[in-house]
Amino acid sequence: MQLSVIIPTYCPQPYLWECVDSLSKQTLSRDLYEVVIVLNGCFEPYYSSIQQKIKEYEGLSIRLLHTNEAGVSNARNIGLDSTDSDYVCFIDDDDWVSEKYLGSLIEKAEDNVIVASNVLAYNEQTREMTLDYISNAYNKYCGRKRLPLFEGRSFMSSSCAKIIPRQLIGKNRFNSRYANGEDALFMASLSSAVDCVVLAEEQCIYYRRLRTASVSRKRLPITENVVNSFRLCCSYIGLYTSNFPKSNFLFYVSRIVATLIRMVKRL
Repeated sequence: MQLSVIIPTYCPQPYLWECVDSLSKQTLSRDLYEVVIVLNGCFEPYYSSIQQKIKEYEGLSIRLLHTNEAGVSNARNIGLDSTDSDYVCFIDDDDWVSEKYLGSLIEKAEDNVIVASNVLAYNEQTREMTLDYISNAYNKYCGRKRLPLFEGRSFMSSSCAKIIPRQLIGKNRFNSRYANGEDALFMASLSSAVDCVVLAEEQCIYYRRLRTASVSRKRLPITENVVNSFRLCCSYIGLYTSNFPKSNFLFYVSRIVATLIRMVKRL
């Protein structure tokens, strides 16, 4: 299998199937990719209902895994450990992608390169499609063929909306100790081996659903927010020193600054 799409899900809602529907309509040949759904936390009635629903997607390779331990990081790690494909994509269960998404990403894929997509944000309350910080970065750099790591840092803040070479991931995994910021930390763990960031065509779109109830938008208690943020900063420093001199100093500084800014905004 050339590409594995990993979807972590917890107590899945109907939007999971909007996500899978979008993957079933890809222009990329189904022989080249698989979908791995990792159900974390409660087993039933979710496992049986997902297993039954999967049967409707005839011809699409879908595997369902389960872990009793809740948490998106652990679920993603289980998905990674279950695959041996050349490339990996992560999609959150409440998001979806355009029809050319996988095909456009795989078209530009190469070793030691992160290929990032365009992003649009869907506000569930207003039902409006808007830009976010990643889409703003995409619009800024869409005319460039290859971005150095520091210039492409916005695209390294999330594991979604991109294709990642499996050999680039190696033994790196998501750190499940963190309540927030684990995405950016995971991408930073790969950064010393990343040659550049390449942008896919404009029609390659990751649609991010903005939900007030989502884990990523949940406001942490003040003490937990501060402790989590400072631990993240220490982890970034640890990554920088352990990968020195391959580490990009400005990139790591930007990660730490972004973590502190996000901490202040959530106080």
